[in-house]
Amino acid sequence: MTFLINTVLFSYIMSLYFFTFLPGLNNISNAIAAIFIFLVALQILAEKKTIIFNSFLILYLLFITVCLISYFYAVNQQIALTMIISLSLYFVFIFFFTNYLDDYKKIVNVLHYFIVAGVSASIYLLINSEFSNIQRIGELLGNINAVGMMLDIPSLFCVYFILFEKKYWYLPATLICIGVVLATGSRGAIGMLIFGILLLLYFNTQGNIKGRLKGVVLGAIILVLSYFLLFEIPFFYQIAGSRIENILKFIHSEKINEGSIVIRSFMIKFGLDIFKENPIIGYGINNYRVFLGKEIGWMTYAHNNYIELLVGIGIIGTTIYYSMHISLLSSLFRLKDKSGLKFLFLSFLLPIFVIDFASVNYYDKHIFIVLALCSAFLKINKLAYINS
Repeated sequence: MTFLINTVLFSYIMSLYFFTFLPGLNNISNAIAAIFIFLVALQILAEKKTIIFNSFLILYLLFITVCLISYFYAVNQQIALTMIISLSLYFVFIFFFTNYLDDYKKIVNVLHYFIVAGVSASIYLLINSEFSNIQRIGELLGNINAVGMMLDIPSLFCVYFILFEKKYWYLPATLICIGVVLATGSRGAIGMLIFGILLLLYFNTQGNIKGRLKGVVLGAIILVLSYFLLFEIPFFYQIAGSRIENILKFIHSEKINEGSIVIRSFMIKFGLDIFKENPIIGYGINNYRVFLGKEIGWMTYAHNNYIELLVGIGIIGTTIYYSMHISLLSSLFRLKDKSGLKFLFLSFLLPIFVIDFASVNYYDKHIFIVLALCSAFLKINKLAYINS
């Protein structure tokens, strides 16, 4: 049964990279998820396993409850309901996924599934993308920025295995995934990747003065290498470096020729103005787009997770959402275990607070899977400590 469940789970994670962002094909991913839920439920019943409902799942359910309540006062109830249904269905998957992860081996298996899926998706993009004209790649698998973010995950997992497990054969996979992340030109994805790698390096070199000095040197090398790739190599400069440069110019009030930065800046200010009028409970989950549509004529999300949630479910809902992350971070920092997995999850969670200023992730399946992995790791570690 376990082998069958692992096969289905691997297929599901592969489907997240190839189908989840493509209209129509996402039903394939949903069907595989349903099979996984069914098989895990059977295993729980057959083996009479104890159901785990940890703090992460409780907070996740509370977040969905707040979203459900927001339906009743939402400006556009249909848009709110669509998101509530999606969040609720994914909660069911995450519930069974978390309960299935009852040992470290299963967690490591999932890390490998992400790496295989990420490398496969990266190779697919490299083979099928058009390189005759220099342009961002990734749209073959969906939204380019979302593709960049989802490839951050296997990239960080590979770096973890190299640094903490000394498994240097992961280097080719690392280079492939990182190269495609750069080629997406997603500023958020690139920022999260660099931040995450630096954190992994920092945690890996803690200890004596020699170790810390080594960490500083390697960190400086990574920053210099990142600068060289983004600003000195023409291909990556035109795709990503110039976009990062425009952000820096915009911050310094210099003239830029990239409309997306100006639009995003307007969207943030617009969202803050709306939020101030109803800061406690908001206007209904997923309803930021309704106000934006009335203002500029077309509807889209806020491109900022904080603004999106504050407008949708106010301070109360936003606080509950981020309490999931803070609870996991707090538990990780308190954890006496010094295994690499602890530092991997810290290096994933901490950058999210920064990246959420430039992307909307509260319904991102990839991120919730990693959050669930982290909660399962903490659960397993706690049980091991109790039984020791």
